[in-house]
Amino acid sequence: MSAPILTRGENKSWLELLTDSTIESESPERYFWWSGLAAISAMVRKNVYINRYFYKLYPNIYVALVSSRSGLKKGIPISIVKSLLELCGTTRVISGCNSIQGLIKELSMQRTYPNGMVLSDAQGIMLSDEFESFLTDDPKALTYLTALHNTHEHEKSWTKNIKSSPIEELKSPCLTLLVASNEALFDSVVRQKDIEGGFIARTFLIHEYRPKLINPLVVAPKVKLDAHELAMHLLKMSKIKGEFVWTPEAGDFYTEWYTKISLMDSDDRTGSVGRLGDQVLKVAMLVSLARKDTLDITVEDLSLAITKCEDCMPAVNVVSMSGNGTDISNAISMVLKLLLISPNQELSRNKILARLHPRGVDSITLDRVMNSLMESRAIEQPYRNEKKEIIYKMRKQEFDRYRKFQQEEE
Repeated sequence: MSAPILTRGENKSWLELLTDSTIESESPERYFWWSGLAAISAMVRKNVYINRYFYKLYPNIYVALVSSRSGLKKGIPISIVKSLLELCGTTRVISGCNSIQGLIKELSMQRTYPNGMVLSDAQGIMLSDEFESFLTDDPKALTYLTALHNTHEHEKSWTKNIKSSPIEELKSPCLTLLVASNEALFDSVVRQKDIEGGFIARTFLIHEYRPKLINPLVVAPKVKLDAHELAMHLLKMSKIKGEFVWTPEAGDFYTEWYTKISLMDSDDRTGSVGRLGDQVLKVAMLVSLARKDTLDITVEDLSLAITKCEDCMPAVNVVSMSGNGTDISNAISMVLKLLLISPNQELSRNKILARLHPRGVDSITLDRVMNSLMESRAIEQPYRNEKKEIIYKMRKQEFDRYRKFQQEEE
């Protein structure tokens, strides 16, 4: 007997159809949900928007699937999304290994697809199951991606005009990003300037510690994923155009929530809290499209979007604490972990060196680490104790932030 195929007729949203069809995969469910959201984002592009009066907000999103270690099968959701989008054949799908210059050149060129569709706008999705290999090492790469996320600033075009280089124009850019990485490799791509410069604030970090389940896949799954069905519904969504409108209840609901988070006292160096309002609206638009064909924002859409977005916030703490993406990022992470488990979150310089020197942290590296942590206000100014030892102490606010994250994970 063949495996049953779930259909939209069961009153399921497109995202529920995707996650239910992959219920027997070991990949965490959130990886599938957010990958599916990125697929919708790539398909609808600038066809729909919310009027923010000073700008139009489009539903393009950046998503990074991050695992605490390798082996959580992050590539499976991305592979499925890629195959669905290629099956649709109506949007740019950029993968492989790219330089930021090559990426911009590709987006500036007109492409004709086998189905006869001609794409001249810089709209589509950039995806990779390993973020580190997607973009060749370039300190400006994520700076460009950060700028290109803000589609309302580039309604007509975005121009790259550099001396001794040809002028390249991206027409009406609207880009979606879907990448995967583990913590160690993510740190090597995302540097401190990207953490505090806006890239992290624009990116949904889907951080997971363990697989959803253990399945050796010796026998076929009981439920089969129907790629054709999923692709056809994506195509249907891509044909919807216009402005989203608020239901009165949704407007009141969003106003109350937005006012509350705006008044929060937050020591957020990444800017994620400040951008959460627009990020929630992007997700609400996509959730609405996945569930129904009408362009209205409801309380149900907003409630789910808020829950999903707030679930991503603890991962920001992991990234901002884990290092600065330079050659000392591992040392920073090791020092922070030592301070976290030490009494009163303080430790002498001699003890830190004694514990970390066998792992490659010498006195020069430690000086660089401590300067970086003081600049980022993760530790207090060092002092000397009665034995004249230099003592480093983690700031209470930083420790509380980490403990809160731990409790939320538990």
